[in-house]
This record gives sequence, C-alpha cells and structure tokens, in this order.
Amino acid sequence: MSWPKVKLGALCDTKSGGTPRRGNSEYYSGEIPWVKIGDLDAQNGVILDTDEKITEAGLASIGNRIFEKGTILLSMYGSVGKVAIAGRKLAINQAILGLKIKDEKLLNPRFRSLAQNNSERIDPLCKGRNPPEYQSKDGKRC
Repeated sequence: MSWPKVKLGALCDTKSGGTPRRGNSEYYSGEIPWVKIGDLDAQNGVILDTDEKITEAGLASIGNRIFEKGTILLSMYGSVGKVAIAGRKLAINQAILGLKIKDEKLLNPRFRSLAQNNSERIDPLCKGRNPPEYQSKDGKRC
C-alpha cells in the first residue's frame, strides 16, 4: 500500500512544552503533572502521573502550555523519538512535542504505536543536528 507524504503539521497541531525556571521554588512541588523524557517510558505508553509536578505559577511561567488527554507526546532532544500519550491533562517540558490529531479520519490515534515501533528509524533522520531535534511550527522538521 502506498501512503502519500505529508507534513506532520497537516495532520496534527504541534506545540512544544516548557520548563519553569529551576531557581524559583514557587514553580515546583505543585499539583500539575509535568512530563520529562523519562516519564515517556510509562507503562502501556500512557502517562497518568509524573515524577515531578509544577504549580499554577510554574505553568503560568511557561505560557500556560497545558496538553489535553489523548495528546501524543514525542521527545525532540536527547532521546529523540520516544513516544507516549497523555492519559490526562498535563504539562510537558521543552524537550517534548505535543501532537494533537486534527482529524482522526486522516490520522488514526494508533499513530502512537506506529511511531513508537519505528523510533529507531526516527532518530537517524535527526543525525547531524547538535543536539538532534525536531522542530515545531516553522523551520525544518525531521
């Protein structure tokens, strides 16, 4: 079967996360789950809880970047190509890209499984970048 090549942005809304300034203790130890790359190794690939949480002030400091349940989470830096899905509303750090499927008729939510099973193919596409990364919105995409 032949699949057409399209930019990911045609199928998904993309938005990266953010990291509150570490020097401000008012941003951490809150109630909002905050996903880091290590959290992408969640059981069954669905993130329900995180090791670290941020406060409302921490969320505000990163532009209130909150991601809805069902958002596909894709690591962009370091461990490029790790994939999980948000099992609840949460925040993510700047090394992770959130992908919200625009139309499930065009891209099945099981895309996560496809991407996860092919992560070893994604990483080499980013070689030569320092650090290897994807980019959201403008700019080249791997």
